[in-house]
Amino acid sequence: MTSKILVTSSPRMQNTNPESNLKSQFFLSPKEAASLVGYTADYVSKLAREGSIDAKREGRSWLVEANSLKAFAVRVAEEEKKRLELLKEKRAAEYKASREFLSLKEAGAFFGYTPDYLARLCRDGLVNAERDGREWFVERTSLEEFKKRISEEESGRLEILRSKRAQEYQNSNQSISVQKSSIKKFGKEYPFVAPTLAGVAVFFLMFTLGYAALFSGLDGGRLAKLFSGAPSVNTPSTPAGASTPTTTPSSVVTNYNTYNNTYNNTYNEYKSQTITGVSSENLAFELQGFKNNVLSEVYGAINNISSNVAGNTQTIQLTNRIDQLASVDISNSTFSNGTITNSNISGGTGSFSTLTVSGATTISGPLSVSSTATTTFANGIDISGGCFSVNGACLSLTSSGGGSGGGTWSTTTSSVSSQFINYSTNSTDIVAIGGNSTSTAKYWFDPNTQNAYLSGSIGIGTTSPFARFSLAGASGGTSNLFAISTSTGSATTTALTIDSGGNLSLLNGANASINGVLTLARALGIGSGGTGTSTAPSYGQFLVGNASGGYDYVATSSLSSASGVTSLAQTYGSAQTGVITFATTSTAFNGLTANLGITNSSGAFT
Repeated sequence: MTSKILVTSSPRMQNTNPESNLKSQFFLSPKEAASLVGYTADYVSKLAREGSIDAKREGRSWLVEANSLKAFAVRVAEEEKKRLELLKEKRAAEYKASREFLSLKEAGAFFGYTPDYLARLCRDGLVNAERDGREWFVERTSLEEFKKRISEEESGRLEILRSKRAQEYQNSNQSISVQKSSIKKFGKEYPFVAPTLAGVAVFFLMFTLGYAALFSGLDGGRLAKLFSGAPSVNTPSTPAGASTPTTTPSSVVTNYNTYNNTYNNTYNEYKSQTITGVSSENLAFELQGFKNNVLSEVYGAINNISSNVAGNTQTIQLTNRIDQLASVDISNSTFSNGTITNSNISGGTGSFSTLTVSGATTISGPLSVSSTATTTFANGIDISGGCFSVNGACLSLTSSGGGSGGGTWSTTTSSVSSQFINYSTNSTDIVAIGGNSTSTAKYWFDPNTQNAYLSGSIGIGTTSPFARFSLAGASGGTSNLFAISTSTGSATTTALTIDSGGNLSLLNGANASINGVLTLARALGIGSGGTGTSTAPSYGQFLVGNASGGYDYVATSSLSSASGVTSLAQTYGSAQTGVITFATTSTAFNGLTANLGITNSSGAFT
């Protein structure tokens, strides 16, 4: 593609206005500027009035800065292009709105990708896709987002490239301007040598730029065309009032000067140079093709690397598999979903939700169970030393299976109403020692019925009871051995007491009821209602009180009375109707025998 760049040369007449002789700005009339960018003169004047472009006013006419107008035109063209692209994408999206998934062929036709490239995107997961058998179907919205992202990245790269190329062109333009000014000065001093040297300088400059682009890292064959030289075309100058010849609009204006002369007509002199190159669209197309080739090569290399990495990973996993560890210290680690067998595990602390041990377990320290749940032992607990403590009571086990406790055996709960301690857990249990029932146990207690049974002998104060119940006092002790109270256990007076000397005492006023024979080892004293003697009277004797307050045994033949008169009276009944009969019919008094007659007169015997 061939485009023309309009370059201005030195004026035919010397410029007399110093303000218009600017080195970096090129001012044109609205009409001339409009012809360069394809606008109308009125539109260019409107842009100048609105300040959209750089311009200055001389009298009633506007002079427009060429580079500012060119930048404005480029910006408007890019915005229009973007608007058209957005409109195109919008129309395409509306057309494809009814289809969520497209085949690779359809997606390639819509988005400009090859089916192979789309298949690679699907396999790599760069777009959302589904596979049906051997065919891929790509999601339309996902592919649109991918293309938009790639387009934005590509636009950024192209913008950077465009900036670099513009900077290179500007640098070369400045170099040409310096060379022109030097040649112009040299030409004034040496009018015949200057044109020759200027041509040689331009030739070497164009040759250098073309050579550098030819051997650059990109596609040098295409980029070299941008900087290849072309023969200069000189356009004859035309007076300001004459008709302007038709020219092709140039893409870059490097120089333009307007010379005013009060005495002569104003002349504009143009010098154009045709440079063979490519448009921005063709450049973007070529770069996209170059990018696709590079990506294809890179993908092939990466694909081989990924397959090799997968194989190497599997090989390394097999070679680095840990089958056995010896003498390894592991600290501050967490093990989950694993099994450790035939190994000893030691540590300061450990937390296990469920711990199963099949072999013997040795615990050197105390075992603390903080759970509130009931712990069940299937085969019991064998304690070889120490004791088993329940609520502070140490229960030590003996070899015969018995047990002894250092504290009080009690239960804290019971099913018996209003009873909470020292009772078994239900109303039918008993406490049995030496057996498992009341018929075989040597000792048993039923807390519910409050009955107890003890076989053998019970000794209190002695370890060798000699009777079923033996009570022995302490040596030299004076405390009572046995006491029975009628009210409370702490009463000061008791109903029955056996003191340390073995004496039995009954409470005053108490009655003793004995149904059987009462046998006393000693005589019952007179003061206690006894006779004071342990010898029974012989046959025919009476026990008669004597003057000393005791009793004497007196025979019936020597019965006498201190008053000399002995009266016998019958106390049974209110009337003396009975008969007193003596064994003999005569009575001897002092050796005399006399008849004795007893009559009953008015209830009295005389």
